[in-house]
Amino acid sequence: MSRTVYIRQAKPTDAVIFAALNREFNDRDMASDVIESRLLTDPNSEIVLIGEIEGTVVGFACVRVTSSVCYPHPWAELTELYVRSGYRRRGVGRALVQEAERLAQKQGATEVHLYTGDGNLVGKTFYRALGYTERSSEVLFQKQLRPKDQKKCWDTNENGRHF
Repeated sequence: MSRTVYIRQAKPTDAVIFAALNREFNDRDMASDVIESRLLTDPNSEIVLIGEIEGTVVGFACVRVTSSVCYPHPWAELTELYVRSGYRRRGVGRALVQEAERLAQKQGATEVHLYTGDGNLVGKTFYRALGYTERSSEVLFQKQLRPKDQKKCWDTNENGRHF
């Protein structure tokens, strides 16, 4: 029996189930009230999509559209994609990505970027099947920033320079 995949934009009332999915995928414990607040206050900063089968939430995708004064067209970043293990290979991931692409294009994006782990062979195969190409010429750099409320700590080295 075929089960229809339904994709929709997340609502603030999805905060509890979204928090659970995010915990499963990212191992992050975001409070559902924080998620609800973000969905309410700025629903367009990042589009959160929910995937359902027969009314059961089984996955999500997040996409944001970015523009720059340095480039002629906006682009999108697929920041998250997750489907619960028992629901994989049923078209949920594909449907989530296709809807993310459609919404990004509607906002003027001309391409979609995403990051996945170098060793994520299943993910790489999935994205290639959807027409994505690997750009091995780029390297992701990351830096942890100090929280705003943390005071600056200055020290002086032997040359009298602050660091």
